Amino acid sequence: EIERLLDVKIAQSDICDVYTLGRSDNSPVKIELLSYLKKKNILSNTRKLKDTSIVIAHDLTLQQRDEQKSLRVHMKRIKQSSKSKCFIKGKRLHVDNTSYCLSELESPANLYNGRDSENKKKSESTTPSAFNLTPVIGEGSSRTIVSETDSESVSKGNLKSTRSQK
Repeated sequence: EIERLLDVKIAQSDICDVYTLGRSDNSPVKIELLSYLKKKNILSNTRKLKDTSIVIAHDLTLQQRDEQKSLRVHMKRIKQSSKSKCFIKGKRLHVDNTSYCLSELESPANLYNGRDSENKKKSESTTPSAFNLTPVIGEGSSRTIVSETDSESVSKGNLKSTRSQK
């Protein structure tokens, strides 16, 4: 039935191992495939299962599941606080054509924790958080950060910087 819904031919030779992940009749089934291309083809067609009770997903590690859960929490907060268009793709949360990794969203200096507006203004000047989602420096794909140890060289005109990707 899944072959018919996905329009993907799955031969017995494509399957490495199949086992259930529980004891009940309704427990999930893990299928290990020999070919990465077959897996990619199946996962790319899972949108065809939207109106069914069948769910197909990657087998994620515990760390990956925790990261995804945290990203979903941030996405939910953003959707509740604004009308921004946001979605999760891979390990990044995309909000209004700008993407953020989990470390940017969870940085302690950037979270607005409901205190007075002065604290919120401080967080607005740093990396975006779930409550402050505007690019830090323009629309470029990278930003320049000058560390405190380089302050002497900055005053002398020798600017040292490190480049970091968004």
